[in-house]
Amino acid sequence: MKLKGLLLISLFLTVLTIQPLSIKALSLNERVEAAANWILTRKIVKINSFLTINENKSYVEENALIILALTLYHKTFTSNRYDKEINEALNFILSSQDASKKDFHQYYDLERNEWGPSGKPFYWNAHIIEAVSYAAFQMRYYGNLNESELIYWNQAISSINSFLNILEKNQENDGGWIFEYENTCEARLSENSALLTGLLYLALYEHFWGDEIKALKYTSLVEKTLDWILNLQEVNPESWGYGGFYQTKERKLQDAYSNAKAVFALNSYLRVIPSLKEDFKPKYYKVREALTLWVKEFIEKMIDEYYGVYNARSVLGIIRYPKSVASASLMINALVETWIDMGDLKYRDLAGKLLKWLIGENEFKKDLQSFQGGFYTEIQKTQVSTQLSLTTTALALSALINCILVDIFEIHFIQPILILTLLIITLFMKRKKVKN
Repeated sequence: MKLKGLLLISLFLTVLTIQPLSIKALSLNERVEAAANWILTRKIVKINSFLTINENKSYVEENALIILALTLYHKTFTSNRYDKEINEALNFILSSQDASKKDFHQYYDLERNEWGPSGKPFYWNAHIIEAVSYAAFQMRYYGNLNESELIYWNQAISSINSFLNILEKNQENDGGWIFEYENTCEARLSENSALLTGLLYLALYEHFWGDEIKALKYTSLVEKTLDWILNLQEVNPESWGYGGFYQTKERKLQDAYSNAKAVFALNSYLRVIPSLKEDFKPKYYKVREALTLWVKEFIEKMIDEYYGVYNARSVLGIIRYPKSVASASLMINALVETWIDMGDLKYRDLAGKLLKWLIGENEFKKDLQSFQGGFYTEIQKTQVSTQLSLTTTALALSALINCILVDIFEIHFIQPILILTLLIITLFMKRKKVKN
């Protein structure tokens, strides 16, 4: 009877190791392909772009995020597998540029067959500048492009240049850039951080392959933008916000999403500025100090026992929910970049722990990547949101690729069960031998 029971338990555990209970059994490489393939299911041939969830619209900013992720794929795997999608999304973005104002429309409406809002410096333009400038440099540097492709990316840079010529008047004396939001016009950390990254790679592109005068101009804009961002970091040890970056100069809130964008931008500065300036060291080390303080006083205090990233913090305390998959993904990217630039293994290890939260080691033991390959949006206080998101999946795809880039791997869900099964069988066989 004991033998029969033991064999039944072993059989049950073995079945668990074989049956695809979730996507958890996939390797990181397989997860990357699953996410990329799910994004491709959102492709609309009519306009060669990607359709958002639950709307018959193709958002330009979402297409920009997809370009970022697929460009990182090209760079990391030295593969042109998704270059066609990169080029098509880029063409969609360039076609969205307003002919007179040179900004970019928010979306294309497939029901009305017309473009959405434009004509003002709306916030989404910052993320488009970041994506196009970053992708243009990476594809030019790593892509082995042919002549027609070179012309195409040069055209993309020219489009960004034409918009910046108009946007430039929106930079204030303190370095912050004013953008239009739904109910206000102000300088916010997330968009200024995106713009800083974009300006850095735009300057680098011009420095290597374009106009040195433009490179110097953008480098000057970089320095002013950087000063504004650094001034948003709380350096008073007695403050509730010590170490973090405020969302605006009103200094009332520090949200995870904006902080991750800021840290990625600061790491981009460390990476790029030595190629643009000879006298870069004083501010370079100031940025390193800011990153060290941020990790210790912000991110290490803004994660739960499962390494989920809290939403934000204010004078009233930590706002725990919702825990956004987009924020966690951006935080992984930021920590990977920090490890590459700073060299301390704790940054890489922390990124790996955030990855485990993403793929199932959270409070609900729920893998946040769906069977289909897309990612859910967030964890709420009482449940996991099962809403899939194109934006979230594009950001999570970048995070997965960055983890592969620095050799972070996850322990598969099947491994603990398989080990337990083998252990039970081994102990039983030993007992059997003793009795014999």
